[in-house]
Order: sequence, then C-alpha cells, then structure tokens
Amino acid sequence: MISFFRKIRRGLLTDNKFSRYLVYAAGEIVLVVIGILIALQFNNFNETRKKEKTAIEILKQIQEDIITSVDFADWVLATYREKDSLAYLVLSEKVTSNDYLSNRGLVNLVTNYAPFHITDYGFKKLDQYLEYTYPYDMDGRLSDIKRSIKERQLDGLIHYTQMFCYRQIYDIIIRNELSIPVLTLEGDRPDKLDGRTSLRIETFVEMLKERKREFRHA
Repeated sequence: MISFFRKIRRGLLTDNKFSRYLVYAAGEIVLVVIGILIALQFNNFNETRKKEKTAIEILKQIQEDIITSVDFADWVLATYREKDSLAYLVLSEKVTSNDYLSNRGLVNLVTNYAPFHITDYGFKKLDQYLEYTYPYDMDGRLSDIKRSIKERQLDGLIHYTQMFCYRQIYDIIIRNELSIPVLTLEGDRPDKLDGRTSLRIETFVEMLKERKREFRHA
C-alpha cells in the first residue's frame, strides 16, 4: 500500500503536475489525520469497555463480600445469643457440675469469643481502581507523583504511556514539572518487555546509579 502511494507521487512529480501533486498530498494528509482520529476513537472505546468490565467485576466482588459479611454476622449473633442464654443459667445458679461436663459452651463461656470481621476485598479493589485509573486532571496526578517522589525518595521515574494517545502530552508536562530523570515507555497494550525496552530500562537504572554516585562524591 505504501509503495502504491509512492508510485503515484513519483508519477505526478515526473509529469510536472505539481498542482495535482499538491491536491493529492493534501488528500493524503487528510486520510492520515482521519486514520489517527479513528484509531484514537477505537482506543478510547476499548478503554471504556475495559473500565466498564473492571467496574462490573469489582461490584460483583463487593456484592459477594456483603453476602459473606451478613452470613458471618448472623453466625456471630447466634453464637452470642447462645452464650447469653448460658450466662443467664450460670448467674441464676441453674447449672450443675454435670452440665459443665456435657456442655462445652459452658466451659468456654468466658474464655472464647467470636470476633466479627467485615469481608472487604471488593472495597479494597475499588480503592485501588480509583487510585490508579486517574479519574482526575493532570494537576491531581502531578501532585500524587510529587508526593510519592518525596515520600519514597525516588531517584528517577519510568512513565508508561499509550501509543497514539493524548496522554503523550502528559509526558511533556511531567518532564517539565519534575526535577528527577524520567524514562518514557510507549505501548499499545500491556505485554512482556522486549529486548529493546529491557535495554532502555537497564541503561536508565545504570544512569541513575552513576548519577547518585556522582552526587555523593560532589
């Protein structure tokens, strides 16, 4: 396909049809722009579907957690109702020594207890989802990054951004706002690291180590 368009351009220039070449070049630029816009729209659509799928999975987990917590709460209440009944018998002096031998609940009346714990796996996933999907503007994201740099005393930052995505603009802002070195990695989907990317990361880490050594000896 690329060679086909190249032949057309070469033919128009050879025939000295410069005006037609300009029209063709403008049309080709328009096609490229349209292609990029379609790709962006498709990418945004896929991202929306992924987020909706993740949100549904989290809500299902929260629903399961609530059911588990309610069932556990019912068991705890039943346990303490039984303990309350046994305590009433003890305080009323209606329990004999044989009762203690035959009823383990009487023996464990004051030594054992049933703690209640809320199952919150879904809520924890929701917190992580809200924290790491960046549902806020660039100022909020930068604030979080700067806070993490200060708290963790980071020497460098690896910034992953999607190809053909408006978030590439964020990379420029991040580089201008941060005082530490930044390595930018681009990709269209999460996958295993290729040799080139691994080499870039290793080189970046070595640069940070050398930079730190120089700073110590300065």
